[in-house]
Formats: sequence, structure tokens, C-alpha cells
Amino acid sequence: MFIRSVSVLVLLYGIGFSVVAGDKEQAEIKRLNAKVAALEKRVAELEELTRPLIAKQLKQKYEVANRRKYIAKNIQDKKKYTREQLQDIETLYQTANRNWNNPKARYMIVDTLEDLVKKYPDANRTGCAMLYLAQKSKNETEYVDRLKKVIDKYGNCWYGDGVQTGAYARLLLGYYYWKKGKKAEAEKLFNEIRKDYPGSLNHRGQLLTSIMPK
Repeated sequence: MFIRSVSVLVLLYGIGFSVVAGDKEQAEIKRLNAKVAALEKRVAELEELTRPLIAKQLKQKYEVANRRKYIAKNIQDKKKYTREQLQDIETLYQTANRNWNNPKARYMIVDTLEDLVKKYPDANRTGCAMLYLAQKSKNETEYVDRLKKVIDKYGNCWYGDGVQTGAYARLLLGYYYWKKGKKAEAEKLFNEIRKDYPGSLNHRGQLLTSIMPK
């Protein structure tokens, strides 16, 4: 009888000890969970605070990198064309560029850009001119054909502000397909931008990946 009583006491003591130990472990887990939650909240707050700075620095990085590519293309042109030809290219291009927002000058702009494309088919400015021509197209068929030509032939030309013609033409054509309900064709172009042109910008300095339809 005595032995049985001792056994019962030992068992009860063990149960009590387990409960106390379990309570301590549970309390420690709760404390650690609270600490993790607090740290996660702080990290989220810091990410929110630093996100604009990171985005700004990333944008500056791409602007510098893209500007460098524009300069490299100009160096290539200087090896292909004479000084007089380069001046003619720039004159034609800037004539269209200066009159871009003048609705009365549309035909003059188109004629000037087409002259540039015809005379200097391999110049860097020609790719920019072809993209401009697409935006001045007289109908949708011409618009699509010209954008495709930019993508196929003039995809690696650069504007001075760091816009790459091939990436931007994909964006414009993707938007066109998207509005026409051709979501598969549009998404194919958007995916190409995400995969092959992640640092591409528009003329406002926005990443193309940030302004595509979700």
C-alpha cells in the first residue's frame, strides 16, 4: 500500500512538473512569436521607407546604362558615315522632332522621316525615325507594320534619353493588341520586355515593366 502511494505521488509530481515545463515552453514560444512579429513589422516599415530610394537609384542606374548605349551607337555611326552625312541625319531627325506636336506639320514630318530612313537605313537615328513614323501612321495596318519593322530591323537603336526602340515598340504594339482584345499576343510581347528588356524606360523615365497591364 505504501509503495503504491509513493508511486502515485511520483506520478503526480511528474505530471505537475511536465505541466510547469510545458507552460514555460509555451510562454517562450509566445514571446518569440511576438518578437518575430515585431521584427517583421519593423522590416516592412523599413522596406516601405526605402522603397522610393531604391526605385530612384535603380532608375538612375538604368538611365546611365542606357545613355551609355546611345553614345556607343553614335560612335558606331561615326565610323560608318562622313561628317556631312551625320549632319544631314541629325538635321532631318531634328526637323521632324521640333515640329512633332504641330498637327499642321504632319505630312512634313512623315516626309522628312521617310527621307531619313531611305537615305540612311543603318543609322541609329533611323530606328528612332521609324518608331516616330509608326506613331504618325495613317491607319492601324500601317501602325502595326511599322512597329513590327522596328522590332525586327531597328530593335537596338537608342534615343538620347535612354529609350530603346525595340523595347518601346513592343510596349506600343502590346498595348494595341491588348486594347483589341488580343491578350495572348499582347502578353507575349510584355513577357519579352520582362525577360529581355527589364531595364528599358519610356520617355518619362518610367520602367516599361511598371506601366504594363497587370
